[in-house]
This record gives sequence, structure tokens and C-alpha cells, in this order.
Amino acid sequence: MIKRLPVLLAVGMGVCVLAADGGRDIQKMRLAALEAMQTSQQALITAKWRNLAQLDAQIKDLASSDEQAASETDVKNADRVEALLRNAIRRQTLEAERLDLLRSLRDGYVELTVLQGEIQKLRTDLREARQVLDGHWTLVLMPAGTRGDVYLSQNGTLLTGDYTLDNGQAGSLQGTFINNQLFLERIDAKFGKMGRLDGTLSSDQKSVRGSWFSYEIGSGQPITGAFSLDRAGDAGGLP
Repeated sequence: MIKRLPVLLAVGMGVCVLAADGGRDIQKMRLAALEAMQTSQQALITAKWRNLAQLDAQIKDLASSDEQAASETDVKNADRVEALLRNAIRRQTLEAERLDLLRSLRDGYVELTVLQGEIQKLRTDLREARQVLDGHWTLVLMPAGTRGDVYLSQNGTLLTGDYTLDNGQAGSLQGTFINNQLFLERIDAKFGKMGRLDGTLSSDQKSVRGSWFSYEIGSGQPITGAFSLDRAGDAGGLP
């Protein structure tokens, strides 16, 4: 059983990488998979305890058989020795099986402990996970001072949303949020991909400051500038 442990750890680390990339949903999937593995491991351990009890009962029966053979004075000595020898060989086989089973039980508990630790850590991470960018934000694009409303939905490191600007433009947003760094691509409802926003979330998690970049290089308009995102209702924004 202990040979399965490196495989378990490798699988766990592989899923952990996916969780970092795929967000909360994949973390939940990983938790469900680990809990299923824990249930399976607990069932295996229970079955091995039953097998151990059966082996112990057989060994006890052999001990009783030895006592009986030793006390039978009406049986030829050679026959008594043969009976005792058969019991000794059988006992040796059972003891070897018992030793292997005990080692397997020990390894099973090691694996179960690893699983329980991973499950506890993941449950804690899920409880503490905060989708800090969810909600309504006010956007300001400089130097023109264009304003708009942004609605974001965060799923781990992934961001989606939509926006409406006061110049009439509207569309969707797609991007990522990693290590407090926000990257959003702006996709206009009529013209497709228009540009992107790169910014940093403030320490109080109420605003984002950064730069915007336009994909319309030949439009005659500015192709870059500063932007601000502030939670709707909070004072702020670029002047």
C-alpha cells in the first residue's frame, strides 16, 4: 500500500496546479475526489482489520489443536509429531500473512493521514477564499475622462464581466487576477476586441489602478493611458 503514496502525492500536486489555474470550481472537484479516496481508504482499512481477526482466529485454533495433539497419549508419537509439524508449518504461513497484513495496515494509515491533511487544508482554503473582485465597479479612462460601469465575476484566477461606457460603447470583459495583478481584455459588442486593462488591486481591495491599451493603432485616438476602477459607491477615481 505504501507504494501508492507517491502516486497519491503526485496526483494531488497535479490537481493542485489545476486548482491554481482553474479556480474555486476545480478546488471543489479536487475536494470531492479526495473525500472519495478517503472513504475508499477507510473501507480498505476496515476490511483488513476483519482479515486480521480471521487470521488471529485461525492461529488460535492451531494453538488449540497443538494442545490437543500433545495431550493425546493414545496416538502414536510419530503421528503426534506429524500433526504438530503440520500445525507449525500452517502457523508459519499464517504468521507471515499476518505480518504482511499489519504492514499493509500501517501503510494504509499513513496514506489516510496524508489524505486527511490534504482534505483539511483544502477545506480551509475554500472557507478562506475570497472572490475580491466580484461586483459593481466604476471605471475611468484617461486622458479623455471616459467613465463607465463595470460588473465583474471572479472564479479563482479567472475574471469575466461586462461594461458600459458613457460614450455608448458596451461589451464584455475577460481576463485573470493573479498575485494582485489584474489583466482584462475589453471585447466590444459591435467591433470585437478593442483593448486591454492592466492594473494592481489596492491593499484595501477597493480600487484598481493601472494602464489601458487600445488595439486600434490607426484610429487617430490615444492608444494608451491610465485607468481606475473603484467599487461603486466608494469615493475615488482619477481626477
